[in-house]
Amino acid sequence: MVRKVVIDASAVLSYLLPNETATTEIKNLFNEYSKGNIQFVSPSLLKIEVANAIRTAVLRKRMSKSVGKKMIKA
Repeated sequence: MVRKVVIDASAVLSYLLPNETATTEIKNLFNEYSKGNIQFVSPSLLKIEVANAIRTAVLRKRMSKSVGKKMIKA
């Protein structure tokens, strides 16, 4: 049985955004997720919160527009 883990926007953004420091625990969670060992469960607004933060990062020149677009499409 796959273990379910609740994840929020701050965890996702710490993993995705440049100049953010994801903790070892967050990195391990994403590693386990990529292997199919865990399933993420999230609030219904997660995609909107992450997209907004990526948009803000682009506007503040923390990442390029093209990288931001790729992240939002993924």
